[in-house]
Amino acid sequence: MTPDTTYHPFQTSSKITDFNLALDVILLAQGFNYRLGSSPLASLSGTGIFVDNPSGSNELIGVVQNLEPQSLDLNNSSQFVFV
Repeated sequence: MTPDTTYHPFQTSSKITDFNLALDVILLAQGFNYRLGSSPLASLSGTGIFVDNPSGSNELIGVVQNLEPQSLDLNNSSQFVFV
């Protein structure tokens, strides 16, 4: 996946460096479609968090460093909370 670089409400991405599966949750805004995948950034390995933008492409909004995509589940409320 290549991140969308055009202007959208989400203009930057976050780097989450010390996410602990036993202690932490990631807060995401309700009303958007999210996807998890490998980080597209060569300098940052881990799980990319992508949001579908109006053009239908996936926009990178964050990277959970050093965790592979299969370690996280958007439907797991102990990992992701939608507010």
